[in-house]
Parts: sequence; C-alpha cells; structure tokens
Amino acid sequence: ILGRGSQMILRDLRGATHVQLVADESIRVGRVMEWEGLSEEDAVARIRESIHGREAFHKKFWKVDVWDPRLYDLVINTSRLSFETAGSVIVDAARANAEAQ
Repeated sequence: ILGRGSQMILRDLRGATHVQLVADESIRVGRVMEWEGLSEEDAVARIRESIHGREAFHKKFWKVDVWDPRLYDLVINTSRLSFETAGSVIVDAARANAEAQ
C-alpha cells in the first residue's frame, strides 16, 4: 500500500515494511516540474499543498507527526540514492523482514 497512512494502518501487521522516501526540496521541485509538466511556482505550490495535507491527515486520524522516522523501518534520501538503488534496498529489507517473521 502506497501512502494513505499505511504505516499507521498496518503498523501491527507482522511482515509489513514501512518506508519513507525523502529528497531535498530543490530535487522534489524539479521532479514535480518534469513529471507533471508544471512551472516551478506551481510545483512548489503542489508540494506544499501535499505536505500540508499529509500532516493534517496523520494528525487528525492518528495524532502523529508523519515525518517522525520512528514510524518507518527505512527512511531513504533519494537526493543521494537513485530510485533503482532505493528500490533494491527496499526489496532487501522487505525480504529480510518477511524471513524474520
């Protein structure tokens, strides 16, 4: 499950691996501009709107800070690691987590 509070909904599910991907703001802005065909100004607005929405959603339903790294098994900075590398790390962690169960 991608997003939608899955780290909270599935927090007690044995074998679930919770991952948060982060990146520097400038990298995120560039990606949103490219992926969604937005201007820089619109990309910044979209990101801020998304951040605000995620924070409000998690506070309303679970009274948690969505940015708290303790909610996740992994926090990966995609400013430093490629998506391919991040994907490999996630797969390895999920496999190890499943085997430990």
